[in-house]
Amino acid sequence: MNKNHESKNAPLFTMVIDPASKDNPYGFEKIHFWELNYDGRGSALVSHDDEADLDSYNLIDVNEILLGNAGHGTRHYHRVL
Repeated sequence: MNKNHESKNAPLFTMVIDPASKDNPYGFEKIHFWELNYDGRGSALVSHDDEADLDSYNLIDVNEILLGNAGHGTRHYHRVL
């Protein structure tokens, strides 16, 4: 996607990696959520760490980041306000 998000002041919210997590499945310390369900299919516009470009995650990735993976009993990220 690679759109620049400078027109917005701040993301809706940010998820940060749990320091106790033994795994970092997405490879980023912070995932900033700028828009949810922007395409009507549950996808999210996000940026990572201190990067300026936007990327997108599909509904499955969004659910895993926000809620964890119930099958594995894992939640790697936590929301910060």
